[in-house]
Amino acid sequence: MSHTVSVKTQVKDAALVEAAAREVGATYLGVGSHKLFQGSKQGIGVKFTGWQYPVVFGEDAVHFDDYNGAWGDRKQLDRFTQEYAAQGALRHVRSNPAYAQAEIMRSTLKDGSIELTVSLASSSVDAGTDPFQG
Repeated sequence: MSHTVSVKTQVKDAALVEAAAREVGATYLGVGSHKLFQGSKQGIGVKFTGWQYPVVFGEDAVHFDDYNGAWGDRKQLDRFTQEYAAQGALRHVRSNPAYAQAEIMRSTLKDGSIELTVSLASSSVDAGTDPFQG
């Protein structure tokens, strides 16, 4: 059985933010108040290499001052968001008993996209069970 999944990502889980930050070489600042150019914002902070100010993942929005790219490269934020989604998918796979015998392969495509392939042994999943549900 094959599934292709597209993910719309909302960044809310501090543990996943920390894992994604580590993976992309950013600094995890934790949950709290983070200073931007004009004022501070509450949320989960991440500081990317070369950025003047941190990115803050708030309750309802992502806050950052990149001064149209002069203070930070948005490609780093895009890469981080993709890594955050990949970390969430990996956590789901690893925590689901249906995937206990699964082989996980990760690759980075030419365009920078992350591809995760989860291969299940045919005997590890009941015929009527879809491990992607739930």
